[in-house]
Amino acid sequence: MDNTAASPNSAPGSPGGRASSLFQAALMVNCGWLGTSLADGVVDLPLKILLKDRLGLEASTLATFTLIGLIPIYIKPLAGILSDAVPLFGTRRLHYLLLSLVFGGIFWVMMAMVPLQAPRTGDLSRMGTPPAAAGASVSRSEAAPASPAPGENSGTTAETKPRAQQAFFILLAIYFLTNVCSTFRSTVLGGVMVEVGKLYHATGLLSAWRQALTRGVSVVTGLVVGELAKKPFLLPTSISAALHVITAAVMYRMLDEPRTAKPRHEVLLEVKRQGRQLMDSRILWAAAGLVVLVIASPGFGTPLLYHQLDTLKFSKPFIGYLGIVSALGAVVGTVIYGFVCRFWNLRQTLIVSIIFHSVMTLWYLAYRSETSAVIITGVEAMTGILAILPLYDLSARATPKGSEALGYSLMMSVWNLTGQVSDVTGSFLYDFFGKNLHPLVWINSGTTLLVLLAVPFLPAALVDHREGESRGGGLSTDGH
Repeated sequence: MDNTAASPNSAPGSPGGRASSLFQAALMVNCGWLGTSLADGVVDLPLKILLKDRLGLEASTLATFTLIGLIPIYIKPLAGILSDAVPLFGTRRLHYLLLSLVFGGIFWVMMAMVPLQAPRTGDLSRMGTPPAAAGASVSRSEAAPASPAPGENSGTTAETKPRAQQAFFILLAIYFLTNVCSTFRSTVLGGVMVEVGKLYHATGLLSAWRQALTRGVSVVTGLVVGELAKKPFLLPTSISAALHVITAAVMYRMLDEPRTAKPRHEVLLEVKRQGRQLMDSRILWAAAGLVVLVIASPGFGTPLLYHQLDTLKFSKPFIGYLGIVSALGAVVGTVIYGFVCRFWNLRQTLIVSIIFHSVMTLWYLAYRSETSAVIITGVEAMTGILAILPLYDLSARATPKGSEALGYSLMMSVWNLTGQVSDVTGSFLYDFFGKNLHPLVWINSGTTLLVLLAVPFLPAALVDHREGESRGGGLSTDGH
């Protein structure tokens, strides 16, 4: 990879090298995060509701759908290699980003075009469901045919529509393609963010800005996503597609990258060099190991949605509003972290955040009403982001110089795969415990605390200095 972002005035070919200041570079990257976060936010809940209500999926099957569909996210290093080493139409960043945005929007609209029929009892409970879930009780959405969403055609005969199993696999295939696009766009933006963060010794600060932005977007999407989940799926997917195209236009305007990059005949050697560099990086693998340990606790993201809808009878708009509460809590946590990381070193921050998050997770034992849901969602979002941000900082610090996009994408692959496996594990346990959320809360809290045993073994060079402080212990004042 060309290390062209080594300074603000470095040679062309890297968008980081075009940035004359941290503010300009952050503005450029955050415009990308803003557009893509909005585009993803308006379809996330509607897709889950579609799969649950229209296809009658159990929590474990829905989590498995997501796990498989997100496979491209888990192999981000391949996108990092292409972005760093293989130019596309003369650029290493711009055209990867533009094409992934445009096609990402197209694939979302294609998902809405898949005709669905109401599932018959057992259609999907037997289809591709692992043995652990095969004996699970049939959900109410499977027990009776689901009514078509408002505005959907209910007069078409079953013979003219794919059966539920066919629709499941068609949706899964298209969802897979949307995540291929998502992988490239986030890899490109992540690579630039790491380059700029390392240049200005501001990896934690940029990570905090990114989280504040994406969580702030959740406030906006939370206002509408519950209502969108009640509408035909074509509406939220069309909005997402429009946001993809708008973001592509904005980035085309702001990402001033000359089309001078040439294909490299030594690409395989470059891939081998970067691969050897990453494999030999003990710091990188130590950071990846801690990320796995923290994220691997059985999660209850998908089970919580089923608990809200089936047990507590929350309305879809209210679930959308909880997204706003979560976003606001996360923003508060982000602000706190942006302050704390300047005074505590990363090791101290990791220890305190893990303990705090584990203890506060137990609040979910009192998750019984709309009032308690609002309070717990806000508090848990704040403590959750305080636990996550040190891991983002750790991931950025651990990436070797010269392989920023590849290194960061590898860390995010570890993160995403572990997170989805965690959700699948939690969903199977949720079904196993008879749709009871409380055992998951205890398991999640306890296993998170166990991570503290690994923190003392992290390399001192990685975690024993504060934000804005060089590894030697001195504060950086000139950004070099």
